[in-house]
Amino acid sequence: MIKDKKALKTTHFYINTNDVSSKINDTLTFGYTKSSDVVPCPDFTFDKWIECGITTYSKTIKKIIDKGNKKHSVEKLFWIGNLNTQPLRYELLRLGNLYDEKMEIVPMEWKRTFPKGHIHDFTKYLSLEDHIEYKYLIDCGARGFSGRLKFLLHTNRPLFIVDRNKNKQEYFYDHLIPY
Repeated sequence: MIKDKKALKTTHFYINTNDVSSKINDTLTFGYTKSSDVVPCPDFTFDKWIECGITTYSKTIKKIIDKGNKKHSVEKLFWIGNLNTQPLRYELLRLGNLYDEKMEIVPMEWKRTFPKGHIHDFTKYLSLEDHIEYKYLIDCGARGFSGRLKFLLHTNRPLFIVDRNKNKQEYFYDHLIPY
């Protein structure tokens, strides 16, 4: 968070689009995560994330909310994702294998065979709205901010959030209320 509000009075600024934001060239910088001297701002997924199958944020949220009003069909905790982007994800897989009657942890990989702006191919996939089939969900961030957290918050399902360092927290993280 910016400590000196005078820094906002400038003729130019940067928007850091990396998964973990950091100040650029000692100039006013906006970014997706809360880092020192970075102004946190919403990320691109509030528009779309075509590579992951999200054509628009609002349509995806509507699908999630509509499905979230229905009862789950699977009595398990669910997570799907790339293990290689966060060591804790390997621990999640280990626990899922140990307690497979209670957890469904699905490792997958993106096959980036298409350019940006097209959905990527994948080894396994479950749309965000289809996460609703599970009774419980968990979000385990990757190298930086979690692109899916803001979507999972609309599922009407208990959501476990693996805590993350400040520099990997999105602008709304401090406003989340546990229940």
